[in-house]
Amino acid sequence: MSKTTPQHRPQKQARTIIWFGLGEKSLTERGTVRTRLLWGRISILLIVLFSGAWMAKSVGLYFFFKNVRNFEDVTFVSMLGYPFNRGEVRRNQGDYQVDQAFIAVEEGDFRRAMSLAQQGVARSPGNQRGRMLLIDIYAGWQPQLALQLLESGFQYFEGDIDYLRRYAQMLLFMREDEQLLDLAARVLPSEPVINDYNKLLAMAAMRAAVNIGDYERAHLLFNAYKLDDTAEGVILAADLLSRLGRRSEGITLLEQFAMRFQTSDIDSVLASLASHYREQGMFQQAVDIGLTRSLRRPLDWQPRLDLLVTYQKMEAKDRITRELESLSNQFRRDERAMTAIGQMATDLGDVEAARRIYEIALENNFSTAVFGLLFIEAHITSHRFAEAIAFFDELTRENPTWIREFEAVFNSMRALAYHGIGNRELGDFYVRETLQSRRINPITMLSVGQRFVRMGMPEQGRLLMMEAFRREPANEQLLARIIEVNLDLGESRTMTDDVETLLGLRRTSYDLLRRLLTELGSDRFIFTEQREQLVDRLQNVLSTETSIELEFRLRPVPSSI
Repeated sequence: MSKTTPQHRPQKQARTIIWFGLGEKSLTERGTVRTRLLWGRISILLIVLFSGAWMAKSVGLYFFFKNVRNFEDVTFVSMLGYPFNRGEVRRNQGDYQVDQAFIAVEEGDFRRAMSLAQQGVARSPGNQRGRMLLIDIYAGWQPQLALQLLESGFQYFEGDIDYLRRYAQMLLFMREDEQLLDLAARVLPSEPVINDYNKLLAMAAMRAAVNIGDYERAHLLFNAYKLDDTAEGVILAADLLSRLGRRSEGITLLEQFAMRFQTSDIDSVLASLASHYREQGMFQQAVDIGLTRSLRRPLDWQPRLDLLVTYQKMEAKDRITRELESLSNQFRRDERAMTAIGQMATDLGDVEAARRIYEIALENNFSTAVFGLLFIEAHITSHRFAEAIAFFDELTRENPTWIREFEAVFNSMRALAYHGIGNRELGDFYVRETLQSRRINPITMLSVGQRFVRMGMPEQGRLLMMEAFRREPANEQLLARIIEVNLDLGESRTMTDDVETLLGLRRTSYDLLRRLLTELGSDRFIFTEQREQLVDRLQNVLSTETSIELEFRLRPVPSSI
């Protein structure tokens, strides 16, 4: 009987799940343990973990931006895409902060508005509203910062005519004529293209060229961009011709423009024409222009005030008195008009008119400080110094809240008044107070200095002018006045540096340069350092700039077929 051998079947290998289900181990036929990763499960776990972490990150960032960064408009969707959309989120946050800045302005919280606008523009530099808000804030406080903002923002708003206008105005205000000319050279095409944007830039560049005495470039811009059909271009051309001693040609140009064009800004041409008539001694023509402007704009005080300037040149005192009274009665409710009228009364030294205007200001709750200062200044102009001091004392006893804000200006008036009555000790004390004050602007300091010069006290006047120029060293008019006083005094110690500096600033009056040339060639200034070099430079400037032959004319009117 035969035996049968049993047949062995392969046994199923036992598998054990390990590592929380992410792997398994099993025994091989040889009895060894094999471990294997379950990549599918691992992938699913990683996806779940990553999604959870990303959601947690998004939730955290959402509440961080909303509660810590005060970004109320943040959306959860935008946080889901962060940081891949970081630039977009940053811009959106900046735009939101700019919106909040405007809300703060409406609420009167200007400090918060400035802070929000600064942060908003830093995050969203292409936000024009925020940038312009910051520029408006800085313009009257730190204009250099306003200019920097305009300059850095030009790349975002090139082509925007309103932005260009503001940028050009700030460059001119800051006396950055070369920078403006560089901007025009960079932006204007090599072959002139006539449109509003290019004409605006060409106009600003023409003004900058005139300011620095580059008359050939001004003439080129005038013709290339057809500025003869604009009021500003023609006014500027007339001013240029007057600088070159050809005022009659400038007058003719303005007259032709006034007859040909009746644009909305024709009044500015008529005002310029009246000014040139006055300078030329053509007073009746200036009066006619003034009356024409007054009839065209019967509810506007400016034409009538310009007419008063003509009467002042004519020394027509009766007309001035009547017109001042009429103006102060008609515009008694308009604070801006009354301020201008009060300034005219002050310049004329008409104390009675200034008193009447001061009383009108009190009746209408206008700025007491402004009109009080004008009233005091009118006394000083008319050399009624004792009455001015009495009014000072009266105000000091009343001690109004505004007097501290305007204390620096009051001190400058006190200096004039006390010197006027011969009290040099108190006068010099208030001069020192004025020099040390940071609350008085250079133009006011110049005005007070000029009054001292007219009162026969040039040394005190020069001190004030020098301090004004130290505070505003780019102002050629301040330095020109200092040089005039030094010429009168025969003061030569700083003449070389002053003249060198003056020639590097905007071009001042050629009459002053001619006087400098004459005085430096005389024995009074024989010991002036580098006198020969100064004389050569002055001769070169005068011969180069004043002898140039440029013709400005209006293009012929196209004939109709």
